[in-house]
Amino acid sequence: MNKLRLMLLLVSCVLVIGWISPAESSAIEYCWNLSSPVGPAQPVRVGVLDLGNGHLMLAGQAAFVNALSGDVMGYMVSGNAEVRNNVLEVSLHMTSRDDVSAIPGNPNSILTTIIIHLRVDPATLNGDYTLMCEGSKGAYQLKSATIYGKVTSAPCK
Repeated sequence: MNKLRLMLLLVSCVLVIGWISPAESSAIEYCWNLSSPVGPAQPVRVGVLDLGNGHLMLAGQAAFVNALSGDVMGYMVSGNAEVRNNVLEVSLHMTSRDDVSAIPGNPNSILTTIIIHLRVDPATLNGDYTLMCEGSKGAYQLKSATIYGKVTSAPCK
């Protein structure tokens, strides 16, 4: 009798845990190029996971060229997207800690945070964006550099 109870308990646990945890989810990959008057187009590559009810979660990477040094900085990207008033609004938060510097003559590690708000057409995924950049290396800080530009959908490579 105890073996039967133990077996029923184990089967119940497996069924409950299997019902609670998702079996498998996969994100759809999207790529954008962000262009502005201050430099070359910057690529952003994200996986988009539909959470349901119009809520989208994004995670990925970007490789932006430092306008002052010309070095490429790799960024981790996270964010979310919502459709509001027939416009897809995307909020991205990007961080990097690279051994390059936005401050000339001051190499070593710099922590950079970029916040981007995209407004794109849901059908074409093209639109515009606003970018705010902050950087820090000890006493040297870059605060609130804001850039405006165009965003275009691009094939992922």
